Amino acid sequence: MSDTKFDGADMTEVIMSKAYAGGASFKGTDLSNAVLDRVNFEKANLQGASFKNNVLSGSTFNDAQLDGADFEDTIIGYIDLQKICLSKTINEEGRVNLGWKAHFEGKHPKQAPFFSQAADMQTKKKLQQPVTTKPSNGEGLQHTPAHLLGALLVLLAPIFLQGVERTIGVNYGAVADDLPPPVQVALFLLKSTSIRRVRLFDANPEILKAFARTGIAVAINVPNDLIPQLTKLTFAQLWVEINILPHVPATNIVRILVGNEAISIANKLLIVSLVPAMETLHAALVEKSLDRHIQISSPHSLGILSNSSPPSTGKFRPGYDTHVLKPLLEFLRATNSPFMGSSTRPHDSSTRNAQLDAIFSALKLLDFEDIEIVIAETGWPSKGDPGQAGVDAGSAAEYNKKLIQHVMSGIGTPLMHSKPTFSRSSMRT
Repeated sequence: MSDTKFDGADMTEVIMSKAYAGGASFKGTDLSNAVLDRVNFEKANLQGASFKNNVLSGSTFNDAQLDGADFEDTIIGYIDLQKICLSKTINEEGRVNLGWKAHFEGKHPKQAPFFSQAADMQTKKKLQQPVTTKPSNGEGLQHTPAHLLGALLVLLAPIFLQGVERTIGVNYGAVADDLPPPVQVALFLLKSTSIRRVRLFDANPEILKAFARTGIAVAINVPNDLIPQLTKLTFAQLWVEINILPHVPATNIVRILVGNEAISIANKLLIVSLVPAMETLHAALVEKSLDRHIQISSPHSLGILSNSSPPSTGKFRPGYDTHVLKPLLEFLRATNSPFMGSSTRPHDSSTRNAQLDAIFSALKLLDFEDIEIVIAETGWPSKGDPGQAGVDAGSAAEYNKKLIQHVMSGIGTPLMHSKPTFSRSSMRT
């Protein structure tokens, strides 16, 4: 199939819908031509032609198969295609020629961007109806606070920053069954809690829309799989165009997190691509005048430390310190963004403080002690194996309570005693 060029409506049904199921796979100029053909077809359709029941269900491409002009043409083609489909209007019969949804989800390694099209909405009235999500129990906001927060399935995630403000926020995970609708979650956090910060693990458009006009600060995670592709400016521009521009300023997006503990995965491609990806994504934000409002960082595991005890001797692992972390820290300083670390094992406040001080010492050793430090996630399990001691909702709630009390107290750490702390936090079930 790589020798075949598709035009017009054929593209709707065929283009790469089986690219990762042992079926069709485009390479090089074949893919570029296919995308550009699709663009031309959409332009022709926009002139008045109408079609129905055409679905492009899985348009993907493998970045490793594209180089140079092929990659550039393909990305530009996708951008043009998205704009064309977004501009679709209702024809005289009241039928939508094509509805468009485009987002990055990282559902498959090396998958970028995943486009889903749907057609045949029958009436203009139907199109104008607001999109609503029905709660799974049909009872709106009648969940109890404990049920709703538990259903978020997120880590209790305090953020300790060397700043002047203290707030509480949540890591909002959406990979689970029977979760409350995003609109319900956003309204609950806004009206029933003091939580004003949320971290998302992907750029889920439904969740981003749910937080529009709430004022809640939102951080978005970019999947590790997209890091190498984000080193290319055209790809970073596309990611921003699809995942950020449709939502700002209504949704208060304040931070983009590139990958999650990418250095600890020990994947050479991810490691060498991390900082260039952050720099390129920042450049894409600069082009849209968003760089002053949206920070870029990347969460790291504490495994990047070669020594953490006593905390005053903390330092980064040899090799990573100067070749990877120093350029990363230079970028964070230049963009006024925080260094982020994850502490996913349950700890008391003294252990957490020791971890923070170890990170601070490692930063100081490289002359970057002025950079803010963020603990991106921590928590206590509320469910485990039968009979497992201390793993229950009560213990998790007690952990959350003490952690929030500690954070809101404003007490610093032994090495950063003059630095107030502020936090993002939530529960995991």
